[in-house]
Amino acid sequence: MLSGTHLGEHIVALKIWGRNGRVIYDSTDPSVVGTVYAMEPPLASAFSGEVRSRVVEKAELEHMLKTAAGRA
Repeated sequence: MLSGTHLGEHIVALKIWGRNGRVIYDSTDPSVVGTVYAMEPPLASAFSGEVRSRVVEKAELEHMLKTAAGRA
């Protein structure tokens, strides 16, 4: 979807959630697709119509990925 676009050159991770908290797509960890997580407030507000995004530094992203890998 973002391949070959200017925006795609800057996005390193993309996660798409379903309304029930199910992961529909995860660009960094396809093994979590289908997993259902608790509906945390940021996710719930996104489904109520609030546009949500988050920009993180590369070091923070690497930490989040390592932490997630440890839970898998």
